[in-house]
Amino acid sequence: MRRARIVATVVIAAVAQPVATQNSLAPEPYFGARPMYGGAIGQPLLVSGSVGLIVGRVYPEVTGQPPTSKGLFLQAEPGLGGGKVSIGVAKSDNSFGLAAKACLVRTWGRTWGATPNATYAGGDVQLTGYAIRLSAGCLWRTGASPTNDSMFTWGVGLGF
Repeated sequence: MRRARIVATVVIAAVAQPVATQNSLAPEPYFGARPMYGGAIGQPLLVSGSVGLIVGRVYPEVTGQPPTSKGLFLQAEPGLGGGKVSIGVAKSDNSFGLAAKACLVRTWGRTWGATPNATYAGGDVQLTGYAIRLSAGCLWRTGASPTNDSMFTWGVGLGF
């Protein structure tokens, strides 16, 4: 019985040692920035392209897991029906991304469901999975508006 306990202890110690060594060699996260690009069709910008930057912690690639970034998200999105600038928080790896943002939109020309030459403020959520980007949010018209214009916003496109 005593011999079985000793053998079991040695086996457990031998198996546990490589796991502890492997975890201690994992790379440490560092402060950095990761660019993000995309294009979409949606309301109110019609067709738009975007460029963004996640500034914060970058977790390097570990065996079997892609590098991950999370932190402050800055994004500019010019489109045919207006332009949008956003700031928020995001988390992204090579396959999936999620962002929650505060947005400021200025419309011009022909828009999709918005008053032309008007400014809107609000927020949206953006989800990217395997390069397919979906977004949804709500905007309210700012300034001296006779009505309290609000709109649901949406977008479908590609994101990298």
